[in-house]
Amino acid sequence: VYNGLSLIPRYNLSISNFQKLFELYYRRKDITIYGADLIKIEQIYEKDRNEFVKRFRTDIPRLQQDIKLNNVQNVKTFLKNFPYSINYYYDGYMEVEPPLFAAAGIWGHLEIVKALLQHPGIDVNLRIEVNSLWTGLTALMMAAGKEGNLEVVKELLKHPKIDVNLDLNGATTLAHAAKFGRLEIVKELLKHPKIDVNLQGSQTALMYAAEKGHLEIVK
Repeated sequence: VYNGLSLIPRYNLSISNFQKLFELYYRRKDITIYGADLIKIEQIYEKDRNEFVKRFRTDIPRLQQDIKLNNVQNVKTFLKNFPYSINYYYDGYMEVEPPLFAAAGIWGHLEIVKALLQHPGIDVNLRIEVNSLWTGLTALMMAAGKEGNLEVVKELLKHPKIDVNLDLNGATTLAHAAKFGRLEIVKELLKHPKIDVNLQGSQTALMYAAEKGHLEIVK
């Protein structure tokens, strides 16, 4: 279903049956949804009759606004009632960031981050994969580096599926924290049992800290 809308001509699926298959796929909580997928769906059947697309057009922008305004209860209600995956990102069509990235990496709303991390299908390592200021970053990288939100970082590190060693062009989360001089966050990252302090692209975290003159981090 996911890899090709050619399923319809190949297997003679009716439009209604294809819609059912697509919606069943997106009811899996652990997948990523791309705005381009919605465009393809709209090309197949009338969008005014497509509840799936309508939910994304109306509900997702409302969720983004609630995240921005730190409306915790609204977000919890959304997560309880929304039947599809919440792993999606901006790609020129939906014009939104993944909920966890927005809550943790942009706005720093701790209680919303906690609520999102409890969602059974949340992808805690989802990257921004489009041409933007944040391309390639994860929520953890953003919170640990540029935003420097210690409490949010602590919460993300508790998640069992967090990959603390993911990198962007060789720069890990630890490297981002070291580069921005986030001493307490560096300490927290170093406590993680899977941290690899020597991972590097062009530089290690130690090199970044030394280059920027962050003496306490170097120590």
